[in-house]
Amino acid sequence: MEKQKWSLFVYIVNHKNGARVAKLASRYGISDAAVFMGHGTIDSSMLQFIGVSDIRKELVLCVSKDQEGQTVMEKIIKDQRLDKPKNGIAFTLPIRTIRSAYRIEPLLEEDRDPMINYEAIFTIVDQGKGQKVIDTAKAAGAFGATLINGKGSGIKEEKLPFTMTVEPLKEIILILSQHCHTDDIVLAVTKELNLEKPGHGILFTVDVTRTVGLYEGDCEKK
Repeated sequence: MEKQKWSLFVYIVNHKNGARVAKLASRYGISDAAVFMGHGTIDSSMLQFIGVSDIRKELVLCVSKDQEGQTVMEKIIKDQRLDKPKNGIAFTLPIRTIRSAYRIEPLLEEDRDPMINYEAIFTIVDQGKGQKVIDTAKAAGAFGATLINGKGSGIKEEKLPFTMTVEPLKEIILILSQHCHTDDIVLAVTKELNLEKPGHGILFTVDVTRTVGLYEGDCEKK
């Protein structure tokens, strides 16, 4: 049986549109999504003159099987008019491994490109669990990590009076790992955070083609 291909779908959209993108994705079956705040810049001398050169943006990350995600991506592009200037951008990245409830792809050495020395490990968990991910990853060989706050897609949102909703707060932990440590880190975090159980989070990895400024540790096979 051919191995399923998974991808990370990245959308950078204007402020307040992130939740709509995530909910649109969930409507078509993509439940693994998170929204993060950010800002972009615009090259405009007039806007800079009046002090308005920054534009608030929202980053939406969606994890999906590649074929299904591409179909949903076309719907999001149409909804957000991403094919028109100034509305945002979208791109995809291939995922090498994925660990979450009902989504377990094995870690196969033959899948690795011998020219790839580093991998980026992304873990998305509920707020407050990020430090546990970092501590577990360091114990398994990671040299450091970056934690970013965001919010979930609203799939598990709780209904409140006056039709208000509360979207679950999320933390995303980014770890750049030498390939020799990746498997140990992935397996340790998956076990410690119970990622194979529903509602506990998701972890995935993507290949990194170039790095600058990272600590180069020993990478000897055990």
